[in-house]
Amino acid sequence: MFGFKTEEEKFKLADYDRIKRELESTQQSLVNCEKSRQDWIDFANDLQEENRNLFAENEQHRKNDAIRQKLALVK
Repeated sequence: MFGFKTEEEKFKLADYDRIKRELESTQQSLVNCEKSRQDWIDFANDLQEENRNLFAENEQHRKNDAIRQKLALVK
C-alpha cells in the first residue's frame, strides 16, 4: 500500500504542487516588485536632490542678476 496512491490522492498532490509553484512564483514577483519600487524611490530621491541643487543654483543666479542691475544703475 505504501507508494501507491489513489487517483484522488494523485490529483490532490498535483494540485498542491501547482499551488506551491504558484506561491513561489508570486513570492518572487513580490520580491521583484519591492526591488523595482525601491529603485523608483531611489530615483525620485535623486531627482529631488538634483532639483534642490538646481533651485539653489538658480537662486544664486537670480541674486547675482539683481546685484548686477543695481551696480549698472550706480555707474
